[in-house]
Amino acid sequence: MKVPSDRAPGEHDLSADPEPILPDPLYLSPEEDRAYINNSNLESKGYDFTDIRKQWEDDEAVVASKGWSWYADSRNKFGYIASAVEGGPHLAIKIEGGRYGKVEVVYLASYANFGIALAWIDDEISNIHHDCVMYGEKTTQTPAVAELLYARWDERVSVPTTQLLTRTNLNEGESKILHFCLTPRFAHLTDENKFKLLSIRTY
Repeated sequence: MKVPSDRAPGEHDLSADPEPILPDPLYLSPEEDRAYINNSNLESKGYDFTDIRKQWEDDEAVVASKGWSWYADSRNKFGYIASAVEGGPHLAIKIEGGRYGKVEVVYLASYANFGIALAWIDDEISNIHHDCVMYGEKTTQTPAVAELLYARWDERVSVPTTQLLTRTNLNEGESKILHFCLTPRFAHLTDENKFKLLSIRTY
């Protein structure tokens, strides 16, 4: 009896061969192993926007905010939130590099009314990325390479999602500006366009 397959006609699974071809395993340096696996004395700096004891909109770390607000959208669940069908809301936050030069972003992923944001790091406060729409603001600066933060999925549940920014490393003690902007809504997705930032961590 032939076992049904979900592979396309002509597709060959190299991992199922008698001598399978498998991808190389992920290599971690000794420092990365201690940081990510053993988690030994991992020091970090950051901002927890879910902390209701702090008024984040008054924090000096937030150096630019247009279209983003810190509030609870449901059941006392706080975060930095932007919502705009046309896209454009921009948020800039001062960050400082940690020992490993890594930047971690945590945001909410949900099935309804959520969209896509961009994140990038540079030295400018007002730099607006060309893939976002910001009415009344333009920049002649070349935007940094941005990373996509997908906050929408099809599962009918809302969960925090962690993403490590991989396109820019920070030196230890180096000060930079971390930007977020909301991209325009895709017409075939939802009638709204929302993004909820929960925390930032550098280590």
